[in-house]
Amino acid sequence: MRDGTPAVVLGSLNKWTLNMPRSYIEVTAFGDTNKVYVPDLQDVGGTIGGFYDMATPGPGASDPLFDAAEGDVPVKLGLVPDSTDATRSWEGLAYLDVSVDVAVNGAVTITGNFKGAGPWTRQGGA
Repeated sequence: MRDGTPAVVLGSLNKWTLNMPRSYIEVTAFGDTNKVYVPDLQDVGGTIGGFYDMATPGPGASDPLFDAAEGDVPVKLGLVPDSTDATRSWEGLAYLDVSVDVAVNGAVTITGNFKGAGPWTRQGGA
């Protein structure tokens, strides 16, 4: 992470989304010829998905993804869209939840959601 905190791999992720919608507050005044708005704060959240890493220690041992999902303390999450250019990323504090999907004829997969729990920043780019 940018602040020197070592990153912890949450699993073998193969997809993620980052949603940063913004709502707007109406500030229309008498005499305005149309409605007028100002931007509200962004609502940071998204999804993660991938494969459960069977090499991860089992019950009773540390498993970063499930530790984060079961805890009440936000974690620092970093999202890098291109592994060949780690200078471009989004990162911030987030609460995580996770689901596990096990099928008799397929890989064990994980999906999860996250919501911003503090400041988020974008690194790199123009």
